[in-house]
Amino acid sequence: MVNSHQNVYLARDTPDSPVHLTLRTNRLPSFQSSSGLETTEQAYMHASIHIRARVSGSPGACAGIFTYLTDEQESDIEILTRDENSTVRATNQPGTVSQILLLRLYSNPMDPNGTVIPEASTAITITQPGGSAVGSWTDWNDYQLNWLPGRSEWLINGVSKLNKTYGVPTEPSNIQLRMWSNGGSWPGNMTVGGLATLDIEWIDLVYNTSREAPGATCENVCTIDNFARNPQPQIASGTTGSAQNVTSAFVDPSVPTGRPIPGDYTGALRPQIHYSPPFGFMNDPNGMFVDAEGVYHLYYQYNPTDTVAGNQHWGHATSRDLYTWQNQPIAIYPGAEGEAIFSGSSVIDVNNTSGFFPNQTNGVVAFYTLNTAEEQTQDIAYSTDGGYTFTKYANNPVISINSTQFRDPKVIWYPPTQQWVLVVAYAQEFTIGFYTSPNLKTWTHASNFSNYGLLGLQYECPNMVPIPQLKNVSIEGPLDQSNIESGDMYVLYISINPGAPLGGSIGQYFPGTFNGTHFTPVDQAARIADFGKDNYAAQFFYGIPATSPQISMAWASNWQYTQVVPTGQLENFRSAMSLPRYNVLANTTRGDYTLVSIPYDLSPLYSSTSSLANSTSLANSSLLYDYSSTIPSGAVTFNLTISSIPLANVTGTANFTFMSSVTGESIRGGFYLGGDTPFWIDRGYIRGFENPFFTDKFSTNNLVDTDTQTFRLQVVIDRSILEVFLDNGLRSATTTFFAEGMLDTLLISTRELNPGVQVSAEVFGLNSAWTPLENSNGTVAGNVTMASQRVRRNTLGHMSL
Repeated sequence: MVNSHQNVYLARDTPDSPVHLTLRTNRLPSFQSSSGLETTEQAYMHASIHIRARVSGSPGACAGIFTYLTDEQESDIEILTRDENSTVRATNQPGTVSQILLLRLYSNPMDPNGTVIPEASTAITITQPGGSAVGSWTDWNDYQLNWLPGRSEWLINGVSKLNKTYGVPTEPSNIQLRMWSNGGSWPGNMTVGGLATLDIEWIDLVYNTSREAPGATCENVCTIDNFARNPQPQIASGTTGSAQNVTSAFVDPSVPTGRPIPGDYTGALRPQIHYSPPFGFMNDPNGMFVDAEGVYHLYYQYNPTDTVAGNQHWGHATSRDLYTWQNQPIAIYPGAEGEAIFSGSSVIDVNNTSGFFPNQTNGVVAFYTLNTAEEQTQDIAYSTDGGYTFTKYANNPVISINSTQFRDPKVIWYPPTQQWVLVVAYAQEFTIGFYTSPNLKTWTHASNFSNYGLLGLQYECPNMVPIPQLKNVSIEGPLDQSNIESGDMYVLYISINPGAPLGGSIGQYFPGTFNGTHFTPVDQAARIADFGKDNYAAQFFYGIPATSPQISMAWASNWQYTQVVPTGQLENFRSAMSLPRYNVLANTTRGDYTLVSIPYDLSPLYSSTSSLANSTSLANSSLLYDYSSTIPSGAVTFNLTISSIPLANVTGTANFTFMSSVTGESIRGGFYLGGDTPFWIDRGYIRGFENPFFTDKFSTNNLVDTDTQTFRLQVVIDRSILEVFLDNGLRSATTTFFAEGMLDTLLISTRELNPGVQVSAEVFGLNSAWTPLENSNGTVAGNVTMASQRVRRNTLGHMSL
């Protein structure tokens, strides 16, 4: 392949049509003649490239618009003339040195084994202006590539087609336009005499430069607004912008914008499979949804400047498996001194009921409580890029009742009435308000739900979700689709704080029915969601089908002691989220409409395909496993099954202990099979944290199923969090602990069981979800490393041809 300046020229379609720039490639008998343009500067650190172009010609060519530093630092819009003429490739090249040779040989996004990486290149479809009819790259189209911190975005004719967090470039690069072929597997082989062209009518370019300049004080990352001809730069993240409608405006200059906050996830107390913030203080999960691409979005209450509550923002992380999280830039910021962005939720406005999202189906609307000294109001912000950046609605608030105790909106879509439904807490009136809206902006009060269950001192963080039921909760693998039946049941989940039976904060739930305006519980009983002390403000992901088990996450801490636990002073963070859980309803012995919570599939994290320790004959015996050298993450799960339990005169115990071989500390639990069948947890033998409110013992009752005569237990430990799940999730508990020494040994034992009782156990190691994301310094930097970029000149460049 030889580049020739003769392949770059100006042309017209007709004498009266506008002049356009053409880049050409053609196949000669002995070589391929190609063309390209590139900037001489290689100092662009994030850019928005907007181009009006068309492609035509023989199969075997590639038209590329991309940022480039090396073959491992590259982001592309690519049109392959061997593809269907409605297909465009959106590609971020892989990011390891070992891939460079393969990339040069094949010009293909491959891993070191030569396998195409699915996340690297995605085929997207051209749609004509208006967003409905399929277009063709042989016609004039507007293409845009936004290279942002931790994220690349591709747009065609004004419609956001794809956001990608895989392989986003992290170093200053140049910008290139190319029309080429090399006969490789990516562009294909052009036949002799073949020719293809890339025609460009105009280019608009906004960029930030990485060059340092004295006196530079801001870091702005820009996009081009509205895809208008001769557009003006729009601040996507940074210090410039209107605090009224740009959520990246902020008061505290120490809060970073437009880039993920780096974090050290190597600490002895840092959970390895539970989400925790990179730095600072985190509490309630907020705004959770899953998008059409299968990406889960977790927002959360976040103080990015300290390890205690305050200075509330919405932090943001994304995942495809609910365990491996990518830290994203902060999503929503306070807009003025004295403001805080409190808890809320998000929805995907597929049908553009709000009017915010013409020509797209992935618009996200976030609902949050704006907290000030004078009032708590319900505000909204909308995102046109799938939930990564938000613009505050100019006519906020959308609900105001002149109250300082009115917060935590959760919104769902109710299909029978084609209305949005919002539940919100009148906190100190012990009331949940129900509102309806056709468009997410105008809301009508519909009903109240008052004084049910445990009251404590206030209601917080309500959630309502349609939920399916299990036909039989006792079978192994109860979430098999054949065992799930859909119906008309809903769960209303309410958090209270303080006032939990064990002190501090807790969650309770009410099963019932909903008719679009009124929720009717099946009874007035208070059902406790978790019998530990560290599970609060659970939220369900928006976007899960109503007929499927609903997925939730909760904050794994308690307001009585969360701001003084030792992770703050020792490791610069406080709090983690619970394991993600599947949720369904089930009718059980003495417990109609029990909320069953089962951990989301952990098997992708297993350190080996087979168990590390197991026994099928554990009756009146024990299993000891030292994992100090085999499981570096310190995260372990085990399953225990006790079967053939007699129906009467039952005796015996089953106990487990996780201990430190260095300090002798331990956390323990167990089950008495006789009497009223209590299950207990004891964290009192852990010495790393003393506090009068840090209750050390918990218990519940769990009747043995008389049909199956079986008891099942799943336990997950993750450095400083223990979660237990009894009988397929009929009971569950979340417990934090803070040991002076790493726990590294597991003992499972049973004693005094009746003759004929069978016991089996399997132990699995769990790989760290954070270690693969660490750089050479052990830091997880999200999707972009900014440590060396101390001060950056921010130049807004604009070029039109």
